[in-house]
Amino acid sequence: MREILFRGKNKHDGKWFYGFSVLDKNGQSWIFTGEVLSSFSMAGEWSRTPVDSDTVGQYTGLRDKNDVKIFEGDIVKGHYYKAGVRKRLVGKVAFGYNGWIIEGLKQYKGTAERLTVSYEIIGNVHENPELLEVE
Repeated sequence: MREILFRGKNKHDGKWFYGFSVLDKNGQSWIFTGEVLSSFSMAGEWSRTPVDSDTVGQYTGLRDKNDVKIFEGDIVKGHYYKAGVRKRLVGKVAFGYNGWIIEGLKQYKGTAERLTVSYEIIGNVHENPELLEVE
């Protein structure tokens, strides 16, 4: 069984919140945190925080090489092998090809590499977009 978890950045103070994500009928995203007994019951202690919808991302179920949880929208660096040659890759974590991938940069010829635990988080697209700029 895998952990289902989302994160989103609070609209007011920029703080990250972790829990489960809900989009209301007005298009507002919320992160619910606390103890929820089941997905069918809101019994227990919980709170909700309004978050910027553009920052909501799902936990991949993987941790990076430093044991940090990897979320959709994180920027990671690492390497992969192509034809026996080691290649460096920096890219954004996204869902694609029926699994979590790293969307590579133009300098890497649009490589989309499968996400593994050998990568390291160096930021995220919401706070560090400059990390994805081609030098």
